[in-house]
Amino acid sequence: MDTYNRSYSIRDWAIRLVLILYDAFAVNASFFLALVVRFYINGKFSELGVPYISAFFSYAPYYTMCALIVFALFQMYNMIWRVAGVNDLKRIIFANLCTFVIQMAGSRIFVRRMPTTYYVIGAVIQFVLVCLIRFIPRILFYEGIQDKKKDAIPAMIIGTGENAMILQDRIRKDASSKERIVCLLDHTSDKGSRRLFNGLPMVYGIEHLSDAIARYKIGCVFIAERSIPDSLREEISKICSKAGVELRDFIIGTERIYGRITLYELMKTANGRVRVTDAGEEHLFETAEQAAMSSSGSAFVKSVEAKGDMLDITVAKTVPSDNSGDDEWKKKYKEENGEEVTFF
Repeated sequence: MDTYNRSYSIRDWAIRLVLILYDAFAVNASFFLALVVRFYINGKFSELGVPYISAFFSYAPYYTMCALIVFALFQMYNMIWRVAGVNDLKRIIFANLCTFVIQMAGSRIFVRRMPTTYYVIGAVIQFVLVCLIRFIPRILFYEGIQDKKKDAIPAMIIGTGENAMILQDRIRKDASSKERIVCLLDHTSDKGSRRLFNGLPMVYGIEHLSDAIARYKIGCVFIAERSIPDSLREEISKICSKAGVELRDFIIGTERIYGRITLYELMKTANGRVRVTDAGEEHLFETAEQAAMSSSGSAFVKSVEAKGDMLDITVAKTVPSDNSGDDEWKKKYKEENGEEVTFF
């Protein structure tokens, strides 16, 4: 685990370094090209533009530093670019607007007023270049892998949050995967304005789940939303069972890396009545399936004991404390990325 985390950290920082160097080049190349576009006339650079070149180079180091700081403040070096979406694009837009103000105000105050076309053309070129390096990997990745999986089992994701995006990423990245995501379902509303989510059709409301399974010939349904209530999970399970569709909970997927088993995983292999003790509270279930559906995905098994015809299980909502290395890893992740670890 330590070797893996160390190698991952090195790769992660290497990618950030490449992005920083690229941005430093992009923000300067953009406004230099703006000067060329403005003053390159009749096959040569106009003498009227010569004074602006020296002004550009005088302000360039300061603008570069300010632009990189702004990009860092907008967390443009902490994003998962292979699943970059609308929210990431918004950050890029606002960050570029801030740098545009810095370029315009700073050059006027500390150097000289540049032509209006210089500011406008430079800002547009900078925005395009900054977006290009971040969204091309996603475009190539999604399109390239997805096209190779035409014969895979059509699958649906229930959820439209970060987990859903990461699940799309994982399935599309794995060319040997048997599934291909063809649509997503938003369980929070029976209608919505968005027709597409990351290029895939949107379905609204659990009441439309059966119709969507038939329409898209779904063979597998993934739950990728932690906030789904237990009652709704049970309803989804019944619909999928009736339609003969496999149901998987993506939230559970990566929790096994901690060397513990979740209540959900244990209940998939159990039968009979179950009593679950969670933080001193007891919950009785007639079947193991009901106990599995009640799990939020983060309930780890602490102890199991058979008492007559009932399985007595004690769970904890977090990983037991003997995995101290994991706490250190999560702390390091938060320091590097500015956000808590999510178990998807």
